[in-house]
Amino acid sequence: MKYQQATSTGEPLQSYNFSERNYADIDEYFINVYVNGILWDKVDSLLDMGYMQQACVVKTGINGGIDIIFGNGKMGKIPDTGATIYVEYLITDGAGGNLPKSILTEESYFEFQGVGYLKDGYEVSLKDNFKIYNDTDIIFGSAPEDILLT
Repeated sequence: MKYQQATSTGEPLQSYNFSERNYADIDEYFINVYVNGILWDKVDSLLDMGYMQQACVVKTGINGGIDIIFGNGKMGKIPDTGATIYVEYLITDGAGGNLPKSILTEESYFEFQGVGYLKDGYEVSLKDNFKIYNDTDIIFGSAPEDILLT
């Protein structure tokens, strides 16, 4: 997990670029934007923002990292002047973090830690009773786009 913050200017259509060194891959599905500690919605475009909706647009930055764009007061709310904009996101290994089923073995499974309880309150070891095996590839990561292609 990585965290960065900025301070709002109070102007319409504020945008911020949050970059990562060495062009690290940012997981597009785990990005949270908070304004003064309140989680704001993520939408696909300015046109998807409702009137004064606490929402922002999150896109891949042209120079790497992510760009965050806020509304103009009619389409999406403008963060107040001096508001703290706090972003949390997940750094991944891109395609290097994928787990194709072909490399998984019988020993590749998730196991529970701790205990569970039956209806009568009897304690049961989850680790001894359950194992979760992967039935499909885990392939959410992708290689970054080559800068020459861009």
